[in-house]
Order: sequence, then structure tokens, then C-alpha cells
Amino acid sequence: TIEQTLASKAHRKLLRAATNAFLEANGNPRPEHADGASASSLSRFLNEYDWNLRGLIRILRKNINRQLLNLSTQKRSRKHLLKIMLDLTSLEKTGEFSELPIHTLDQKRGLHIVVLYVVIGNQRFPWSFSVWQGKDTLSPTQLALRMLKRIPNHFKSLFQARVLADGGFGSDDFLEGCVALGLPAVVGIRCDRRVERVGVERFDAAVGTRLNTLKTRGTRVELHGCNVPVWVSWFKLKGKRKDGSFEWRYVVSTVKASGEAIIRWGRERWRIEAFFKTMKSRFGLDQFGQRTALGVYRFLTLAFMAFLLAFWVTLDKPDLLIDLD
Repeated sequence: TIEQTLASKAHRKLLRAATNAFLEANGNPRPEHADGASASSLSRFLNEYDWNLRGLIRILRKNINRQLLNLSTQKRSRKHLLKIMLDLTSLEKTGEFSELPIHTLDQKRGLHIVVLYVVIGNQRFPWSFSVWQGKDTLSPTQLALRMLKRIPNHFKSLFQARVLADGGFGSDDFLEGCVALGLPAVVGIRCDRRVERVGVERFDAAVGTRLNTLKTRGTRVELHGCNVPVWVSWFKLKGKRKDGSFEWRYVVSTVKASGEAIIRWGRERWRIEAFFKTMKSRFGLDQFGQRTALGVYRFLTLAFMAFLLAFWVTLDKPDLLIDLD
């Protein structure tokens, strides 16, 4: 079905060769390592030839939606929890890529992409991604909110949707944006964020009241500069410091919940980290060699497609031990 989105028989052959290279799952799907087509023809297929990438994406999403609808029809006392995970990952690169937005972010030089990854029931899939274009363009937070605005309505109507993100998205704009979209959010946040109100008690935030001065998990607070109330909790994260000691991680929820529930949801976000590790080590997400924006978008899309195909095989044939996250 995917191949039929390409009108040309020659293009379908090249798509199969490129897909097979990704499905080797050895982390090196570059054209020069593919069988069934030359490296030069695969390079032209990715960078030059006219074929319908959007049609391919529509086929993948149609199949994802079909599987989600199957989940929604299962008889349950309550809706499935649909976890919408957002994070930024860096695809590090050296050398010159004049047509690509290669920038340095958090001391990493390369292509930086924001990915929207969804986990629900026995399904997990990348839904969309956006490339950060650099300074003075849309920030990663703004890119994330734009992707959230474009998710299908049935994500929210058929399921109990919740956004999970790390501290990189812990800004006031992101929290307020999620609430405006009707999406509850659980987001990592700096422990030194100033607090204006705890419960019903109001403070002068300038005096120095901070999240790390709170004593009770699950407390309702109003952050300085933020127009939505949040409920806060925290937990120890072991081994994150150089000396192997623990550090405190703070998490806030835009909906009322116990401290234990907020921590549990906050930990769920780490599943996207495992997904990134799999995409890079098995499906070569960071191995693109294309120097055109079109070639890179096609390469990244085929990598995500390979993950989906491999994952769906594990659902049909669970005896195949494929480590996908």
C-alpha cells in the first residue's frame, strides 16, 4: 500500500531498497550500504526525484488511526490514557551543510528536531516532527505547541489525552498553551521557579519563595508570571550527578492530582528517550548524509516509517524479539 503512493515503478523499486536498508536495523541505512540499488540512484531518489512524501505519510497515519479506533471500541470502564510526549533531540553533524539549518544548541552542533511521540495501550508511534531553524525563528516550545494544535480531534475526544514533556518545555507559554488547547500537561520544571501563591496563601514572589521550599507533594501553586495554576511534586533521580549522587527533579501538572500520580506521569515521559535511543542506534536517524532539506526530511520520515513497520510486526508476531525501546 505504501509503495502504491509512488506512480513510477522505478521509484517504487528505490523506495523498497531504501526501506530495506532501514529495516536492517543496524544503525547504518545510508544509500551506500543499501542493496538492490546504487548509492547514486538512492541519493537522487531522496534529494531530487519528484515523488509524493505527503501521500506516504497519509497512508501511515491512516493505518495508525485505524488501530486507534480499534482501541477506542474496546469495552472499558474508562477511556484509554493517550500520552502525548514531546521532546527535542539533536542529530549531531560535522562539516558544512549550507542548505540545512545546522546550529549549536546546548553545546551540540547539528540538526535539532522536536518530535511528538504517542503511547496508548499497546500502540506507540511518532506522529510528527519539526526542525528547529535556529535563533530568531520559532522556538522549540513554539514548534511543540504548533504540533499540538494540529493533532486530530479524536485524540482528545476518544481518549483521555495528556501531554508529557521535560524541563525544556517548562515555560509559562507552554503550560498556558496546553491549557488553552484543552490538553492536560505534566511538565518538568526548574526547582527555583518563583511562587506567588501556595494554596490560598499569597506571597510576594520577589521575596524569594521557590518551588524547592515546598513541603507537601501535590500542592497547588501559582507560578510567578504564569496565568494557570499547577500542582507540583518532586522525586529523587539517582546517578545524574558526576559523583553518582541523586538530584531532585520537580514536575508540575495543569490538572489536580496527588503527588504520587504526578511523579508517575512525569516518569512516563522517559519513554521518548528510549525511543530516541532506538531510532539512532537501530534505525540510523542521525546518519543522514543528504545536504538538501528535502533529502533530510525524506530520510527522517523513512526512518520513522521503518520503526512503525518493525513495531507492527512485533504486535502480529510477538515471538520475534525485536528490542524497540
